[in-house]
Amino acid sequence: HFKKDHGISVCDHKDKNGASAVEQHQEEDCVFNYHSAFLKIGLLEHDFLDSVREGDGKRTCHLWKFKMLHFKDAQRHKYSLRHKYSLEALKLQFDIQAMQSPRVAHRMMWNITVNVTGGAGKNVALDLNCEHYVRYTKDAISHLGANVNLQTAQQISRTLQRQRQLMDNFDADVQLSPESGKHTVASKEEDIDAMVAVLKQQEIYKITPGR
Repeated sequence: HFKKDHGISVCDHKDKNGASAVEQHQEEDCVFNYHSAFLKIGLLEHDFLDSVREGDGKRTCHLWKFKMLHFKDAQRHKYSLRHKYSLEALKLQFDIQAMQSPRVAHRMMWNITVNVTGGAGKNVALDLNCEHYVRYTKDAISHLGANVNLQTAQQISRTLQRQRQLMDNFDADVQLSPESGKHTVASKEEDIDAMVAVLKQQEIYKITPGR
């Protein structure tokens, strides 16, 4: 429309150096841009998971600011899961910075992880720990078979924490080592080395205009 009726084209726009939009696009290195963005997001996620393991609530909340922007930018429509996460991250910042009292804000910042095994760097997210208790509850209810009903399910749910404490104390008394909770995975070292060799050969972090 602009080109036909007004003789104006977006592609005819010149920057301060006299380069058009098409020329600017042709000079970009899309491979470099993609891998740079991929590396940035990967390091952000690595830092976020490390803050959770260390129980560093302040760093976790700070990193949520950056994750909020990524969720907002990646959403497809307002009902998408990423849109939900971006709103939750925004609400977290509102609560910590302004909406809640200093006492509640401090509690929200530092009460987002839990360490159930002891030791440094072994914290897990609080919601993940709740999911573990949901699994324990389902396992206990499934053992009842046909005898399960609402009353017994409620009793199991309300006493589950005490049951877990009794079982842990019994295991400690008989010197039974607890399960690690970690899944055994195959080594990815060879695959990573092969992938790195290809990326080095392609020189992905060397800017090549028009690539």
